[in-house]
Amino acid sequence: MKRFLLLLTLNVSLFLTGCLEETQELTVAKDGTGTFSSTTDMSQMINMAMQMAGDKLGDQKINMDTAINFKSILDSVKDISPENKQLLKDGLVHVTMKMDGGKYLINSSIPFKKMGDVEKINNAMQKEVNGKFLDNAMKEAMKQGKAMDSSMMGGMGNQPVPALSMPENYFVLTCKDGLISRVADKAKLASLADDEMMNQMKQMSSMGAPLKSNFVINLPRPAKKVEGKNVKVSDDKKKITIANELDDLFDDPALFEFKVEY
Repeated sequence: MKRFLLLLTLNVSLFLTGCLEETQELTVAKDGTGTFSSTTDMSQMINMAMQMAGDKLGDQKINMDTAINFKSILDSVKDISPENKQLLKDGLVHVTMKMDGGKYLINSSIPFKKMGDVEKINNAMQKEVNGKFLDNAMKEAMKQGKAMDSSMMGGMGNQPVPALSMPENYFVLTCKDGLISRVADKAKLASLADDEMMNQMKQMSSMGAPLKSNFVINLPRPAKKVEGKNVKVSDDKKKITIANELDDLFDDPALFEFKVEY
């Protein structure tokens, strides 16, 4: 039973990726340094797994709170470029799984030294790291937390890990001192209908399990100008929030776009 639950919750399958909320957060300091983080909330997935397991799970519930350095798992990602390894090496992955409370969060936080690096970090996470990295991070967290034995680790290693297809992958993020923007990648959007994972997630959304995608910007000074159909600005104009659901990508991609001058 424990093996079944682990395989169900730790592998980001086509079915279960419909049960998550992802929040990207960009925090910029006065000197142009900062952090770029991404939090994937799969708590709904844990709740589904618990319901499927019923009383059979017994005392085999997993509860952990573990932090892992990117350095310890980057080497496990094949074909990643030396440049991207250098960009990501100081990052941290924080895994929280509390089955008793129905909580499952994976947060990656990567520091940057200049605004131009944010674009590179974003591209690296999308194109070179993605699903396999999260899979290895989760395995490392489970190992550190002693939540699974070696036989289960071996079983997980044989499971295929699909590349994650997320709404933000269809947009181009630009970050410069004084300017942050996101615009649609028209070439990619033209192939949206062929993205099997996105279409399956859209089906999940119609069944009551929407994928939510948020982008939060924390500025070092008030924004001078903010553009976007779906942008919310805090009273002090230092926090910008763009919250979307998957249907927006299919119905009106412009809802993901924004431009912030500060």
